[in-house]
Formats: sequence, C-alpha cells, structure tokens
Amino acid sequence: MKKIQKRTMLCILLCLAFVLGIVFFLIRYTLNLNNWTRENYYAAIGYTPTTNLDIIMSVNGGSDKIYYTDDTKKEYYYVRGEISDRNGTALAVVNENGISYNASANTRIATLHAVGDRLSNISSGALRSLSDNFSRYTTVDGQRVAADNGNNVLLSIDASVNQIALYALSGYTGTVGVYNYKTGEILCMVSTPSFDPDNVPEDIETNPDYNGAYINRFFSSSFTPGSIMKVVTLEAAIDNIPDLFEQKFKCNGSYQIGNQIVRCTGKHGTIDVYDAFEHSCNSAFAQIALQLEQKTMSDNVRDANLTEPYTIDGKIHTSKGSFDFIGDTDYEFAWSCIGLHHDLVNPCNMMVYAGAVANGGSAAVPTLLNSVLSPTGELIKGVQTSYTKNLINQDTANKMKDLMLNNTKSSHYQASRFNVSIGAKTGTVDRADGGENGWFIGFVDDERYPYAFISYVEDCGSGVDLPADIAAYVLNALCF
Repeated sequence: MKKIQKRTMLCILLCLAFVLGIVFFLIRYTLNLNNWTRENYYAAIGYTPTTNLDIIMSVNGGSDKIYYTDDTKKEYYYVRGEISDRNGTALAVVNENGISYNASANTRIATLHAVGDRLSNISSGALRSLSDNFSRYTTVDGQRVAADNGNNVLLSIDASVNQIALYALSGYTGTVGVYNYKTGEILCMVSTPSFDPDNVPEDIETNPDYNGAYINRFFSSSFTPGSIMKVVTLEAAIDNIPDLFEQKFKCNGSYQIGNQIVRCTGKHGTIDVYDAFEHSCNSAFAQIALQLEQKTMSDNVRDANLTEPYTIDGKIHTSKGSFDFIGDTDYEFAWSCIGLHHDLVNPCNMMVYAGAVANGGSAAVPTLLNSVLSPTGELIKGVQTSYTKNLINQDTANKMKDLMLNNTKSSHYQASRFNVSIGAKTGTVDRADGGENGWFIGFVDDERYPYAFISYVEDCGSGVDLPADIAAYVLNALCF
C-alpha cells in the first residue's frame, strides 16, 4: 500500500513539473517572441542586436553578416527578403549572399534613403526600419526563412518618380516629398546628397560634397522655414483677427518696429491680406504678427503638430520642429512669424500640414510601407490609413486653401509649369554666406490626385525658381 502511495506522489510531482514546464515555456515564448522571430534578420543590414540571444559575426571582414542564435555558433539564420517599389520594381534583395540592389545606378541613388545602405548608416531606410516584415512568422510553422526567398516588402514610393526628382535636384543639396494626404502613401521621397550603395565613395567621410549623405533630410532634419511659415501665421490670423480680410497694410519696402526695421523684398504699396500672402510681404506680415499674442502662435504651431515628430510605420520618427516665441521682443516675434529668427521645421511635418489645408483640417499620417507579400504573392500585410488630429479648424483650412490657390493665379508663381491646378507658398531663407535656401510647398487641387508636396533646396536662390521647378517635374510625372 505504501509503495502505491509513493508511486502516486511521484506521478503527481512529475505531472506538476510537466505543467510548470509548459507554463514556463509559454511565458518565455510570449516574452521573447520578437527576439526569436525578428532579431534574426538585422545582422545582414549592419544592425547590432539589443538582446544577448544573438551574436553578430562578420564573414571575411566584409559587409555580409550571419546571425548566430547563441554563442556556440552552431545554428544560424540567413536573412531573406526583397524590397520593391509600389509597382513591383525590385530595389533590394537580401539573402545568404548579402544585399544586392537594383541594376540601375540611377535607381539605386534615387531610392537610397528610402531603401537604406548596407551598413545601416541611414537609419530610416527600409532595410532597417521595415526588416521585421522580411520573413513570415506563424505560431504553427514558426520562422521558415531558410526554406524560401522571404517576403516582398513593397514601398509606397514610385522609383521612376524618385529618379525624376533626383534629376531635377541636379546636384543641389535638399529634399523632395509628395504624398497622398487621404491614404498617407509617400509617392516620392528623395534626399541629397546621395550616393550609389554599390559604389560608396572612398572619401564619403571627408568630402564636403557628401556632407549629410547618411541623413534623410525629409524625415530626419529640421530647417529654417522662411516664408512658408506665413501659412501658419495666416492660420493664426484668420482665427484671431476678426477683421483680417477688411484690413489694408502699407508696404514701402520696410516696416519699423521701435528702432528696428523689418525689411521687405519689394515695395508693395497698400495691399490686402490676399496680396500680402501672394507677394509674401514682410511688412504686412509684421503688422499682422503684432496683432497676435505670442502664446497664440506658440499654441498654433503645437496644434499644427509642427513641433512633435510623426511616427512612420512604427519605426521612423520625423525630426522635431522648434518655435520659441515666448519672451521675444516685438521685432523678434515679427521675424518669427515671417519664418526666420529661431524657427525650425521638418519637411515631412510641413508637408502633412499642407495636406491638412487641402483636406479640411486633418490629413493622413504618412507611410513608407505599401504592403507585404509572401514569396507566392499572397498578401500578408496591408496598411491601415490613420489620420492626424484636427490640425486646423475646417473653416480656417478652407480659407487658407483659397489663399494658396489665389497665389498660383499670379504670374509670379508661373503656374503654367504645372499640368494640374495647385495651391502653393514659396519660402526663401538668407544664408550666412550670402546665398539663399528655397522652399516650395502646397497641394494639388484635383480630386483625382489628392497630393501634398514639399521641395527644399539649399543655396539655390528663391523658392519660386528651382524648388518650384522641381515640384513641377515631379507632380507632372505623377499627375498624368
């Protein structure tokens, strides 16, 4: 009897140990799911893992990487997957041989900041930011990267349009972006200087021609906005100056605030707000600024989401903007509302704001990811459109839209360059070396093409010249 009792107790203990083992496994499985299924791809793109489950090893000192699952170095995974543009044009293939890019050098250079480089210096590139989509994982089959070619990650960009943007930039430093403000798809995104990832310049770290080549200026930088800031000031004025559209402003080439002078780009005479906005009159906007409270402008740029980053596809974060109005003198505040002084804005955030003007006050949050397909073409993952909060009051957005459309009716904007109707605003920023940085932002006024755009070029002259030309090249390619 005692033997049976002991055996029963032993069986109970064994069953309890088995149950505890299952519970322990399920807890570890849940906690480490991402490590087991996601960290295994990062080595091929030069990314150092953040856990001790994987050890990165170089093969022959080159850029091709193998991931080992533990420090015994007996088990490893090869990274497999493909990155394509929205039309299925292959941009990069990742497998046991490393990373191979598109055969066209122009395509490689034009899509570099969207795709990424071999050593992952471009952190916003899809090779790093979207790499967890390369391999399909299911709780039944687990990870099967060694048995097939991996998934195809389709980006939202059009590689051929990126090439047009790169050509239009013609060697200048800058960035160009176009996106669908209803779906969030980034159709064009180019940042320069760029380089060929298959032929990385030996002097890339020292040659001034490649300064900032690893930076995606569209996502990861902020710049002085110049007169595109007048769009934001206009919003505040519409909301807070009841008789704005009845007022007249005098411009004799400058406007005096105390003992200091705000200089304008011309002598515009007596003008209303439409003319002031169209001619980008500093004198008029200085007078408008002095009718606004500093806190009003501070709240305005915050509500427009021009100070906080957007998160793109869960991994990419745009650069923060900077607007420090509080405590400015009247003179300094006027220049801030004009777009100079201490203002900084991110191109992507400003593009979304232009989309909100066109879309009644809110716009889709941008996405670089179009979809993920299995090796057999099965849709694994699509993108759900998400929208910003209400960035602009709807009635105000509609009035701003009318004013931006009015701008392009003038000969100054040379709207004939575009084969679609647009609303736009130029911006020009004086450089310390005597040159000028130029902006051109706006939207397409056509229901078939719900696009917002931004073009920023350094040391190029006025925003109405090369930046607007670049926008025309790109939009004419997209809107046909």
